[in-house]
Amino acid sequence: MKKSQTILFQITSLFVVGSTLALLIVFSENIVLRLQTLQTLSEEIRKGEAILLRETIASASQKMQYYAYSSDPGQSSIWKLRGRRSPINAIKSENSKRVEIAIGPLFKKLRSSETLNTLAILDKTGLPIFMFDNPPNSDGATDGKVTTEFEYETAIQDFSFPNGKLTKTLESGFTVHGNRLQQYIVFPIFSNATVLAHVYFAVDFTLLKKIFEAESGAKIWPVNNSDYDIEFRNLTGLLNKIPNSGEAQISSLGEKSFAVANYNLSLDEQPNQTLLIIRDISKIIDQGRDFQMKMFLSVAIFLLLAGYLIFSVLRKRLKPLSNAIESLERLSSGDLSGKLEKVRDDEVGKITEAMEVFRSKLRSLNELNAQTNKQRVYQQEAILHQTNALTDLLPANRKSQIAEAISEIEKEITKSRTQASLNNLTIEEDSVTQLFAASFAVLGAELSSQYELLDEKVRARTKELEKKSNEIQSALERNEELLLNILPSSIAERMNNENEAIADYFEECSILFADIVGFTKLSSELGPEKLVEFLNLVFSEFDDYTDELGLEKIKTIGDNYMVAGGVPASQKDHAFRIATMACKMMNYVKTLAPINGTEISLRIGIHSGPVVAGVIGKRKFVYDLWGDAVNTAARMESHSEPGKIHTSESTKILIADSFTLEPRGIQAIKGKGDMNTFWLIK
Repeated sequence: MKKSQTILFQITSLFVVGSTLALLIVFSENIVLRLQTLQTLSEEIRKGEAILLRETIASASQKMQYYAYSSDPGQSSIWKLRGRRSPINAIKSENSKRVEIAIGPLFKKLRSSETLNTLAILDKTGLPIFMFDNPPNSDGATDGKVTTEFEYETAIQDFSFPNGKLTKTLESGFTVHGNRLQQYIVFPIFSNATVLAHVYFAVDFTLLKKIFEAESGAKIWPVNNSDYDIEFRNLTGLLNKIPNSGEAQISSLGEKSFAVANYNLSLDEQPNQTLLIIRDISKIIDQGRDFQMKMFLSVAIFLLLAGYLIFSVLRKRLKPLSNAIESLERLSSGDLSGKLEKVRDDEVGKITEAMEVFRSKLRSLNELNAQTNKQRVYQQEAILHQTNALTDLLPANRKSQIAEAISEIEKEITKSRTQASLNNLTIEEDSVTQLFAASFAVLGAELSSQYELLDEKVRARTKELEKKSNEIQSALERNEELLLNILPSSIAERMNNENEAIADYFEECSILFADIVGFTKLSSELGPEKLVEFLNLVFSEFDDYTDELGLEKIKTIGDNYMVAGGVPASQKDHAFRIATMACKMMNYVKTLAPINGTEISLRIGIHSGPVVAGVIGKRKFVYDLWGDAVNTAARMESHSEPGKIHTSESTKILIADSFTLEPRGIQAIKGKGDMNTFWLIK
């Protein structure tokens, strides 16, 4: 036995393979869990940073609002002062010196406390009248003073503020002044109960960025802003994989990993500003990867040691069983000479004891088999003798044809003599009976060969004729069944008896068109296979209603179902049947479960009038209707509403005594003009 076929090898291999698969599964799950954990970590970081950013923005806005309407304890708001110190009077005077004296100290104070960078007085159109501006990291040239005329013009030529934001209340938001991203508030100041001007407080985003980064430990990058792009020039590779707005992801750049969150900042009358919040998490990821690798190596070493231990134990315990199996193999080959001895009292010892009993029984059986073989040879020789005697009675020209059969009998006798000389256990078939049967079969076959040949030819021809007849009958039945599935039975019968087109005029019938609402959306959501399953379910139910009410299904086109009453056989109550069909269809679709949250509903139209019905053409026969009544019924359906049954006045007259109808009024029907139509309620 090959080593790969032993139980020891198979059990050990199974353990190793199973352990390896388990290790791979655990490792794969750890990788997936780690990725999920990192994504969750990045999302939590994004949420925390978004909250901190909003709080930073809100805090800056509150500080500016505080100095818009309030002031430090014990002091009045500057905008409420009167007299020569009044900013209101200074602005009205249009004297730059007075404006500097009145507002300059406030600007110096707020700039030094990093509350704002820009203070501007705006006219009613949003253009600056006066401006105090001191960008972050500037050399303090303006120092809180009103700029010179030349500097003033230079400072404000790129500055504009949408007058739509200049209201009688305080407004806030973000805008871009030059290339500087600023958070602002703007509020009105009054003179004699009317708006004199608006005050613009703004803090550069650089100050907000500094505060946010100091508190969060992350970097914030206003993308595509030249004032900040230089600072992040080493991280431009992150721009190739920016997450969607409001989302976060883990991005790698070189050997470093970053948690990158996208925060969209809305600007006034300008494209939104994309803010990337970037946190270096390389250390966290490296620690997780190292821990995962250590765990993987530990488990691998443990499994290898466990596999070796199992192999050693099994090899020692299965050694006696291996000896017993070798003895069993000798028995199976016919070697009954070896004797088995029981050396253990466990399961292996019991197997050895049972195998020794089995060997003894086989030895006795083998002796009996030897006697049986001798008797078999004697009987076979007798059969051969009698067969030769009977063969001598046949004509000479027939003896050569059965010579082969006699030769086979002689070979079987030789085989039996050889088997009888062997001293081992063999279980032979009943060759005596077989030879006896073969002898008589050869002679009987010779006597009846001519009769059987003739009989075989007759039967073969008869079967061939029966097969052809059955095929013709089956084809006729299939054609009849297919024709009845396509055409009404009366029309199918006429098609079989007539060779011309069928076109019958019906003075009055009723036609129903039904359409599934929202079929296009349903098609894209379900896909082709599920869509066909859904249509088959609904239309099969409609077919049952058609058979139940004695109506004629005309055709289906996509999600449109067409059925008629009063054809191909006239019906006095055709309108009643069609109206009942419409109600059943509506009630059925109400029982259907919503698909992807969408309720299934129908739009149904009914009209009664004259039509021509029949079958035309040479191939792919279809029983169809033609006439203005068909077009009108289709218009009733197309002008109907979801979940409603729309009928013409001609149908209403026929069913008014049996159904509840509600006037819809005069409707402009495409291709028909104004028509008086009705809703069928129940």
